[in-house]
Amino acid sequence: MAIVARMAVPRARTFDEAYLFMELRPCVCGEAQFDRQSDHSSTDGTFVVRYTGQCPSCGRSRSFTFELPPETPAISFDVEYGSGNAPSTLLDAGEWLGAAELFAVNADAVQSSGDLSDDDLSTVYHLLSAAAAATAEVLKFAPAGVGEVPEAAFWTPVGRLALQVAPERFRRDAIEAELADRRRALSDFEQRHGPG
Repeated sequence: MAIVARMAVPRARTFDEAYLFMELRPCVCGEAQFDRQSDHSSTDGTFVVRYTGQCPSCGRSRSFTFELPPETPAISFDVEYGSGNAPSTLLDAGEWLGAAELFAVNADAVQSSGDLSDDDLSTVYHLLSAAAAATAEVLKFAPAGVGEVPEAAFWTPVGRLALQVAPERFRRDAIEAELADRRRALSDFEQRHGPG
């Protein structure tokens, strides 16, 4: 009798983390978005969600499967990629910092586009919240007492390139300063426009 080994399913800590992972892995044609359908299953206390759909640009089938905690955090307007201090096993430190930068740049672009509608304000708030949350994820790879993110925290080509291009950004003090700036930007935005 043949024994079939069960493939490990990537573990996402939250739906926000799973969605970001999918967005950072575009179709081979370059399109990041797809109309996702999801189905859920639970076996032996393991909650699994599978997203499937077709690329709107080229029609290729897309599919992602994640294991999620049995009790995922409640959905809120604030972005949370993972509670606690454990770092992500889904995205590496370089990917998190790149995502934070992209969110911040997009927030600045929307804010500088002129008069902001209510939808624009919601978008900017979400982007600023995501930038802060993604930066906080980088810090989890360099716990207290560790001066910089260790090289083992960069396991993707994108992450390793980020480390190679700007190693100084992965020092603990630099990440802390960047996180303080991102949280300040979110707080300033809330003071000017109100939360959420």
